[in-house]
Amino acid sequence: MMSRNGWKSRELFYLSLVVTLTIGLSLFYVSLSLFDRLAGFLREYAALPHSDLLVQVLFVYLTVLIWVLYRFWRKALRCQQELEDIISSINPDTLLVVDHQGRIVKCNKSVESMFDYRVEEVLGEKTTLLIPENGWFSGCAAACPGSAAGKKLNVRPATGRKKNGDLIPLEIILADLNGSSGRVILLRDITERKKTEQELVGLTAKLGNANEHLQRLANIDPLTELLNRRGLEHQLTAGMDKARREGIPMTAILLDLDDFKQINDTLGHAVGDLVLKEVAKRLKAWLRSTDTIGRIGGDEFLIFLPETRRAEAMVVAERLRRVISTSRLPVCFETVAITVSMGVASLPFEVSSIEETLSLTRSPLQRSKRTGKNTVSTMRETGVRLPEESQVSEVIVEKLLREDCFYPVAQPIYRLSDRRLTGYELLTRSDIEDIKMPADLFRFTLENNILTHVDLKCLKNCIGVAGLFDDSLRLHVNLFPSTILATPIDSLIGLLSRVGRDRAFCVEISEQQFIGEPSYLKGHIAALKHAGIRVAIDDLGYGRSSLESLIILEPDIVKIDRLYIDGVAADKGKRRSLERMLKMVRGLGAEEIAEGIEKEEDLEVLRDMGVACGQGYLLGRPARVEPLAKPRHDRVPAGISAESSLLQPCSGF
Repeated sequence: MMSRNGWKSRELFYLSLVVTLTIGLSLFYVSLSLFDRLAGFLREYAALPHSDLLVQVLFVYLTVLIWVLYRFWRKALRCQQELEDIISSINPDTLLVVDHQGRIVKCNKSVESMFDYRVEEVLGEKTTLLIPENGWFSGCAAACPGSAAGKKLNVRPATGRKKNGDLIPLEIILADLNGSSGRVILLRDITERKKTEQELVGLTAKLGNANEHLQRLANIDPLTELLNRRGLEHQLTAGMDKARREGIPMTAILLDLDDFKQINDTLGHAVGDLVLKEVAKRLKAWLRSTDTIGRIGGDEFLIFLPETRRAEAMVVAERLRRVISTSRLPVCFETVAITVSMGVASLPFEVSSIEETLSLTRSPLQRSKRTGKNTVSTMRETGVRLPEESQVSEVIVEKLLREDCFYPVAQPIYRLSDRRLTGYELLTRSDIEDIKMPADLFRFTLENNILTHVDLKCLKNCIGVAGLFDDSLRLHVNLFPSTILATPIDSLIGLLSRVGRDRAFCVEISEQQFIGEPSYLKGHIAALKHAGIRVAIDDLGYGRSSLESLIILEPDIVKIDRLYIDGVAADKGKRRSLERMLKMVRGLGAEEIAEGIEKEEDLEVLRDMGVACGQGYLLGRPARVEPLAKPRHDRVPAGISAESSLLQPCSGF
């Protein structure tokens, strides 16, 4: 049975056919009359011979012309229909043309696949047949007023309804028709998009949970469920930032279990793990929620107490010691006594790494161990007698940790071609008599496990005078590889950025201090270079793997060890070695600086070999930096070191 829309379409077809035939016959009759009149006119007034034949030829010509035009018109219609079919097959979206009342006057065949209606069933119906939402068309029309250009679009989500009643999510794109009250509507099925969005939401939630789990694994000690070293590093950075910003104190407690090795050896590592868990449990139970506690390895725990002075921290530490030591851990048929020793230290605002914190707390912890264990100690206390050698060493350690016993010195660096000053190497010296020489100082700090703390203190000392130098000069500072690894790289970059962005720094890393292969430094060096800080390998040629260091670390600057410089004018073998090294350095695109230039003849050889820059006693000795005035950085005569009111001669170097 044919639907009402089908009957309506057939009636329109018959009506248009009758009208077309009527018009065609009328035109044919009128044409014959006109041509007959034309023939009579030509016979009567123009007196043309064969006028009837001429009129007949003209009639045939016009008839053929009309027929040809009609053929072209039909062909154009077929091409248009084929184009519409191609567009419908390529584009699965449903295209509707509606009048001002919302009735569909035209649509493509996609409506059949999207809504299961035939095209004949849709034509003449209102859009609510496909989109049951009340008022959506008037709402879109109000949001999409007609414009002269006809390019204004309105896009909104909606819900469509198929012929069987199923609902589908749609995206509606509505636009005005130029010069008409009708509108074009594009209906796009977004079922797959909605499904993909839901899957994406689920995957995002899973990814978030996985990231949280990974973050927990990265920052939490799996045995005690306390923070590990990495987690403590983050908490220290945040805590010290707040302490500096608000001017509040922060204290650290280093806790070590007494005779823990004996527990592991006699009762086994399983019991040792239980002891560590029990200690962690008691510490968490007695500390504030604002305090931070973590396990830094073995049987050592580190605690941060924000907004706490050292005297208050001593009270907290003593309470923790009693809580742990007064309870015993039952194991099988016996109980295990647990005691702890602690070291307490206030953290200066300059502290930025765990290594610095451990350096401050380890000395009092060692004192607690020496004085009988199961005690709490802070920086040196009166009334404690130590062996003379230990007492001297401890006094020096505490002086290095607590007092400002360093002063900066600067040695000039020149461009060898014209002896123009290009920068300074900033170094640090100690005024403690027993460790005045740099080698003695850093050997002592290494033996007493405070190297990183002292190295960072020296760096801050040099940065403190960097603002006194002209911005056009590059300043070189030295860092141990272990310091770069132990300090958060963002903290190092922050320290070097305090002077200002215009200040050019170069961090020198000595090849002598590389431990194993240098690849472990690659990520840190890349971060420094990304921040605009140049990196130099110092003492190149001293180590056994110079080529490997250059290839892996890709330094901006290479400082050639004095071993290859001193006496190069007289030693042809040394000169050949230096030439090979320079070729290697230049092949990697690095700038070279010769160290230890002490003779004029060596300087001439280096200049002939094209060495860019150099430093040494011949060009200028290290001089103590005195904050009096800015240094001169103009051309310096040959053989004269750079001295100014800022740099004062310093003996003993």
